[in-house]
Amino acid sequence: HTIGTMVGRSNTTADTVGVAIDAQWIAAKTLCTSPHTSNSIAAFQWAMNPDGNPSTITDMPDAISCSWHDPNTTNECSGLYKQTFDAVETAGIAIVFSAGNGGPNASTITKPKNINTNEVNVFAIGAIDGAQFLSGSTNPIASFSSRGPSVCGGTGSLLIKPEVSAPGVSVRSSGTATGYNSLSGTSMAAPHVAGAIGLLKQFAPSLTGHQIKMALYNTATDLGPAGEDNNYGKGLIDLVAAYMSLGTPDTIPPSRITDLQVLDPTSNSLRLTWTAPLDTSMGGVI
Repeated sequence: HTIGTMVGRSNTTADTVGVAIDAQWIAAKTLCTSPHTSNSIAAFQWAMNPDGNPSTITDMPDAISCSWHDPNTTNECSGLYKQTFDAVETAGIAIVFSAGNGGPNASTITKPKNINTNEVNVFAIGAIDGAQFLSGSTNPIASFSSRGPSVCGGTGSLLIKPEVSAPGVSVRSSGTATGYNSLSGTSMAAPHVAGAIGLLKQFAPSLTGHQIKMALYNTATDLGPAGEDNNYGKGLIDLVAAYMSLGTPDTIPPSRITDLQVLDPTSNSLRLTWTAPLDTSMGGVI
């Protein structure tokens, strides 16, 4: 179901349940395994070098979507998970986590998503009811969506959890070998964000996971109380706004000005005229 939300497209009906349709995915089986913590850490380490060749980087995922929690986490705020997540981010990979389904009480973000090395390092995703939002609600938070603040402390944005929100109520995706079903949970919200990162990475392949998450974070649609809060974080992700904020990489210079003219000179003024050069880049000359 989560993979379908990230990349799904039916080969028979062309039904597009995914955000980054047809993107390649890989997986590491850590759920329902023991010991959970060490297996999950090993999976993150593997993701930084899946092909076993340290001289290649094209095998690394652009985003790692995690719709799970680890109740066995120890020393959450500064322990092994934090060290691992810092390393994964340094490698340029974006980590995305479901915030948890412990709402509506405060500080119910599940482990290890409370870590807050920076604003987006562990990108915890809250869940909204998409139908309510489309009907005009400005407070469509799912009652089950886990709330902040982070138990790891900090000030300002570092204290606030989740980071952003995405649809997580009655999300339709691949559910069986032959069909679809609808599920609810922050586990359904997180893969929307991972898929969005995949699309933005295709558009701007030179950007790091951290940079792309910052684009989604800074352009999210504010919901609930004004400003960043412990229900929605920065708000509902807006993929188009994030795309626009990144700008189009401009490799073609504007055309040269060839008809500059000086008109109506006086002792203290003159008028310049020219034809505006052609520049097709986003935000360029119109």
